[in-house]
Amino acid sequence: MKKLNFKKDILPHLLVVLGFILLSYIYFLPVISGKVLSQHDIKQWRGAYHQMEEFNKETGEKTLWTNAMFSGMPAYQIYLPYEKDLWGIKYIQIALIKTFPSPVNSLFLYMLGFYLLLLSLRVNKWVAAICAIAFCFSSYNLIIIEAGHITKSYAIAFAPFVLAGILFTLRSPHKIIGASLTGIALAIQIKTNHIQITYYLFLVTMIIGIVELIYAYKREEIVDFLKSVGFLVVAAGLGALANFTNLAVTEEYGAETIRGTSELTQEDSRDVAALDWEYAMEYSYGIAETFNLIIPNFMGGASSSALSRKSATYEFLRQQNVPNANNIIEQLPTYWGPQRITSGPVYIGAVMIFFFVLGLFLIKGPVKWWVVIATILAILLAWGKHFETFNSLMFKYLPLYNKFRAVSMALVIVQLTVPLMGALALNELYYKRHSTKEFIKYLKYSVYIVGGIILFFALLGGTLLDFTTARDAQLPEWLAKTIVEDRASMLSRDAWRALFFVVAAAAAAWAYIADKLNMKMAFAAIGLLATVDLWMVDKRYFSDDDFITERKQTQEFTKTAADERILQDDSKHYRVLNLTTSPFNDAVTSYWHNSVGGYHGAKLLRYQEFIERAISPDIQKINESGFQNTSALNMLNTKYIITGQTAEGVVQNNNTLGAAWYVDDLIWAENADEEIAAIQTIDPANTAVIDKRFNNVVDQGFDPEPGPTSNINLETYHHNYIKYTSNNTAPQFAVFSEVYYNSDIGWQAYLNGEKVPHARVNYILRGMTIPAGEHTIEFKFEPQTVEIAGNVAMASSIALLLFLLVGIGIEFKKAKT
Repeated sequence: MKKLNFKKDILPHLLVVLGFILLSYIYFLPVISGKVLSQHDIKQWRGAYHQMEEFNKETGEKTLWTNAMFSGMPAYQIYLPYEKDLWGIKYIQIALIKTFPSPVNSLFLYMLGFYLLLLSLRVNKWVAAICAIAFCFSSYNLIIIEAGHITKSYAIAFAPFVLAGILFTLRSPHKIIGASLTGIALAIQIKTNHIQITYYLFLVTMIIGIVELIYAYKREEIVDFLKSVGFLVVAAGLGALANFTNLAVTEEYGAETIRGTSELTQEDSRDVAALDWEYAMEYSYGIAETFNLIIPNFMGGASSSALSRKSATYEFLRQQNVPNANNIIEQLPTYWGPQRITSGPVYIGAVMIFFFVLGLFLIKGPVKWWVVIATILAILLAWGKHFETFNSLMFKYLPLYNKFRAVSMALVIVQLTVPLMGALALNELYYKRHSTKEFIKYLKYSVYIVGGIILFFALLGGTLLDFTTARDAQLPEWLAKTIVEDRASMLSRDAWRALFFVVAAAAAAWAYIADKLNMKMAFAAIGLLATVDLWMVDKRYFSDDDFITERKQTQEFTKTAADERILQDDSKHYRVLNLTTSPFNDAVTSYWHNSVGGYHGAKLLRYQEFIERAISPDIQKINESGFQNTSALNMLNTKYIITGQTAEGVVQNNNTLGAAWYVDDLIWAENADEEIAAIQTIDPANTAVIDKRFNNVVDQGFDPEPGPTSNINLETYHHNYIKYTSNNTAPQFAVFSEVYYNSDIGWQAYLNGEKVPHARVNYILRGMTIPAGEHTIEFKFEPQTVEIAGNVAMASSIALLLFLLVGIGIEFKKAKT
């Protein structure tokens, strides 16, 4: 075993890591002064999580159900209090994520993970550092942080850690250590809870496995390869099972969400356990839009961007003497691509694209081919509906692929493979592994290809492209005309800009090969060019202006006059509908109230259908006839409507049915269509609709005349526990204003302490027969999967750590002998 020299073998890596830390803080300089990011999705998450957090503080309990959004839903994808997942391993995760403040930690992890990946490929440490920085500052990595998709940034950051472990295991004799580290990295990556990124990581891994298998067979090293794969499969299995609680409840919950199967048989409903094609493909990357990878403003950047005072739009406004012209040009619809909305392009960098192409000429062997295959596949997947011939097959036959939307996200693979190939090319350059003649020839080819494409658009883009979109029809005629000129100018400027960086990087590489520049100067120049190129583009979409003080952040949830008015109501249970915002895309209301609406990407499918077919029609009726005919809102106990139309901004609904009530009659529906159609025709105060499948659950021998002394009252209302008391002279059927969630996996009903069945009524609510006499009715959220899966997760985590210890023990024994 080689004895390590601190100055030679360890210190350089420490300096690189310190450089990553410093760079992360420099980019997010406001963090040092205590400022925080103003992020839309984080704001929505805080709104969704606040009541759960307060519940935990008050009771010491952690709940997996929230009443704050969509009238009640599982909180599996809001907060993950799975104590047994990543048992022991979670301390590694905490150390990696919590050592630095957010979002500094995201940048640091981007760079560290990619650096380790390149080291596993035996890339020189200084080259690896340059390309790790380039990977980090790919525009998408910064844009998602600005939007508040922090868990997605972690998922992307930990993907290179996993790939590093895989490649180390395949190429190293220390296979047990490599495999166990791979398993730990995968466990942490899955824990970030962004399954779509994990899915793309899996696709890359499969491509690596197939290509490496072919080459191992050719080299007659198949036994060693299969041995490595065996260790990796065991470790990966343990890594996945270490998250078994989260994975199990996500799979279980997924069947009940908009990603599940609808029971409706109408033409506009979905009949497959997947997302609708149009919905899934809504954010497909345009084929021409792919040139954003090298020319960031090829299609105008973000949906709303700022123009300069040299723009055609500003010049027109100036000529018309418009007083607020400076403000108008700050947010204009510059994007003319096919996506409905975008926060910015996926820009990988002109410098990295150039070295990627150079790598296609210089690199031989399996890495080149799995990089090329993964890159092509990712681009094809990202095109989505714009390349339907291919993607309809993927959507239909590729396992689990139809569970995801925003297919443009597949470009996260490209932003990994491009700098990886670029790093391999730079590594060849660094060590001068080819003749000067070969290098210069391939440099020329790369300049011709990359520079030629850029030059083509710089010279002819304004003539060949029309720079218009169907959305322009909504613009004033003058703006529709000037914005086209400005879009053309944006493309032209960025094309010339990209050409400069390509030529400059090629010149530095040539100067090094021709011995005109020494190694340090040449690679410092290349590193600086790659960083500045990406840094300048990133600042267009993520600048210091995105930071706010912590005080201002807390003010985002300051109580309004409407909130103050509603919170004066100290009754145990009611719901709020906020019509001053998009109610079903807003979780801020959930911060203070139990909301009929909310903001979540995986709401219950039945509730979404109920929104479309019952709640939305009720909202339309409010202005027409008040709350007399708003059956859906009334049975959801929607007591307050925030409208902003009164002095307090609140309208009270006096027709709500309360927390629970008795009905006189039951209507038995043959199917889901009949059930939901009946909601708009019945009076829910007197009648309940039940699917006939629940006829064995409902005791139909109840008295349809409750009598004046019959009552049912809410006593306790928590997120995971609800208690009622009843006093009936005869058996009655009660409807509870609570969302039904499959009783096999969620809420359990108890009558006087004994578990009893309950039914789904009125499409989304709960109901059960209450016997005569005085009774206590309790509902407890007791998902059995959590406890069972938690034990599996804990055992797997322990096994994975033991696997690592065994590997270390074996290596020590080898070293000793």
